[in-house]
Amino acid sequence: DVEEAAAHLLLSEPGASARGFETLDQAARRAAEHGAPDSAVTYLRRALEEKPAEAVRAEMLRRLGRAEVTVRDPASIGHLQEASELEPDPATALAITLELGEVLAVAGLWDGAVAAIEAGLTRFGGSELPGELDLQAARGAYRGYDPKLIGEYEADLPRMLGLVEGREDDDSSGLRWVLAAIGACQDMPRAEVLRLIGPPGQSWTVNRGGRESSLIGQAGSTLVLVEAFDQAAMVGAALREEGRGRGSLLAMIAGVGYAAAIESRRGELRAAEERLRAAVDLASENELSLMALTTVLHLCVDALVERSALGPLGEMVEGVELPAPFDQTVSGAMLHEVRGALRADRGDREGAEAALRAAGDLLGPLRFGPRFSCWRSRLALALPRDERDEALSLAGEELRLAEALDPPPPRAVGVAQRAFGMLAGAEEGIERLRESAATLVGPGLAVERARSLTELGAALRRGNQRSEARDRLREASDLAQGTGAERLEARIAEELRVAGAKPRRRAISGPDSLTPAERRVALAAATGATNREIAQDLFVSLRTVEMHLSNTYRKLGTPKRGDLADALGEAEAPEVSL
Repeated sequence: DVEEAAAHLLLSEPGASARGFETLDQAARRAAEHGAPDSAVTYLRRALEEKPAEAVRAEMLRRLGRAEVTVRDPASIGHLQEASELEPDPATALAITLELGEVLAVAGLWDGAVAAIEAGLTRFGGSELPGELDLQAARGAYRGYDPKLIGEYEADLPRMLGLVEGREDDDSSGLRWVLAAIGACQDMPRAEVLRLIGPPGQSWTVNRGGRESSLIGQAGSTLVLVEAFDQAAMVGAALREEGRGRGSLLAMIAGVGYAAAIESRRGELRAAEERLRAAVDLASENELSLMALTTVLHLCVDALVERSALGPLGEMVEGVELPAPFDQTVSGAMLHEVRGALRADRGDREGAEAALRAAGDLLGPLRFGPRFSCWRSRLALALPRDERDEALSLAGEELRLAEALDPPPPRAVGVAQRAFGMLAGAEEGIERLRESAATLVGPGLAVERARSLTELGAALRRGNQRSEARDRLREASDLAQGTGAERLEARIAEELRVAGAKPRRRAISGPDSLTPAERRVALAAATGATNREIAQDLFVSLRTVEMHLSNTYRKLGTPKRGDLADALGEAEAPEVSL
């Protein structure tokens, strides 16, 4: 067998066999086909030691670099660079240039990525070769996410929109997704954002023309930002399946990360905790995922703030270092905002102010609005009392920007209303907090509504309106408990005690006592999925599945898997989406 023979060759000196190169080459191809990129890397590195002919060396280097990208090995940079210089075929050289730019960008080597893409456009711009639009997408991304280059992006925007006008094909998707992502951040109308993303039935994959690309991440993040959660979940599920099927770490990080982001934004914080920890573990185990890491942390900031078990991740955030000038792009801004939110939650207002001002220094020139970030309201609440005028100005500006969106997203509007109400105080503040709570009604808004109700209850209590304060705080408590917002729940309990009421006891049995993660596992088990299948689809350990099922059996008072559907209730049992 070719792989058995290759195993012997790995222990032999180069040139020991006349058929050594051919055997190692075949073994590498078979390993790649079987979803074992780490084995392919080993075989290809050894094959190159056999000194292949110059005519095939570029191809071997490209295959090696591609396999190294899949396992996120930094050596891919040098191998792809050499391959692009040696490759004589323009179409193939363009594809290698894209792979090189991708690796450099994801690794946070910003200047190198910019140089690689510009060199590619100088060489291939206007060639109409397959992948040329992806070069345009890469340039659009590094310009649109860099405060120093955003002017160039905006000047070139009409031309780029013209390149994809009326198109829904795979070749145009990368550029469409970049334009949609930056448009969503800059408050483009939601309908236009979704039109650029394209139809739900298109191909959701990291594989673009045989190479791995993070452009799919532009689509996934955008769908989360505009709260098209069903379509975002479809993208995440496709990527997780691809990650398992092909052994693609990039696909798996994106797929698990989007699942965590959707759950965090929907207020399913217990489930988001598990997914977020898995995504960060995947991203942290290699050196080429800084972009993915900052994105998933930013999208999951609610889970980080509210779940006490994620405390170690919060500590990790403080130690993350981004290389210059990558730290002066949107990735640096996202990291600063997450730090600001965590510091504010710890009561470190001075540290929160410093981090949030740093975020604003980057996001302001980018003109990224409240759909992407609520840094203005976070900063307003972190400022000292003697800077109240600036704080009110920041909160007011965020509210105006949120209300001007098409359509105004309840989350962004409600968050800004809450900040303004907390700062205004007295009767005006209470009225603003009432508006915020009324705005934050609907699917996925439970955490933010609970926060606004908490602030409203606290303001009413301070105004000696204790009866209504207790009512609002009890409602907030129910929402916080249901979403898993632990830290918020603890604060509500204290407010209730001060207001002269006892916190409600948690449900300890029945369907209402199940956590979101327990309910998800139970629903999957009720439809016939095995524990192993559930673990794979939810990207959790087998032990975690067993623990959730054990807790579910106890809470529902049923000892049998076959009784789960009846115990959960007919309304919940028939359908489950993993």
